[in-house]
Amino acid sequence: MINSFFGLEMGRRALDYFRRGMETAGHNISNADVEGYSRQRVEAGTTTPFTDPAFNRPATPGQIGTGVQIEAIRRLRDSFLDAQYREEMSALGYWEALEEAIRHIELFVNEPAGEGLKVALDEFWSAWKSCRSDQITRQPGKA
Repeated sequence: MINSFFGLEMGRRALDYFRRGMETAGHNISNADVEGYSRQRVEAGTTTPFTDPAFNRPATPGQIGTGVQIEAIRRLRDSFLDAQYREEMSALGYWEALEEAIRHIELFVNEPAGEGLKVALDEFWSAWKSCRSDQITRQPGKA
């Protein structure tokens, strides 16, 4: 049942909503130059209305409103750009990890002045070639 403070309570709810809206607007203004900041907005909704009290009340319109309430404070962001940013940061992380792994490998496989793994592998394969050519030219039964 509606009491004598009903109008004051509706006014208080409205003032609370507008006060929160002013605080959010001030927050948006103060952070306008911050990189990566996204604007916020206060979303309003209705409070549960009173109905006319009666035992035979039909379920039709005719309710008494009770004011406004704050549903949420939402950030205004573009979901497409957020998804693109996350995808690109994931790819960046992959390539940075790969670069770090290759940098560690280069410590062990570095070839300053032409000496390193390539020279060792070339010597290895040339040794196999000379060993094979010696076996081919050697006659069976001769020492």
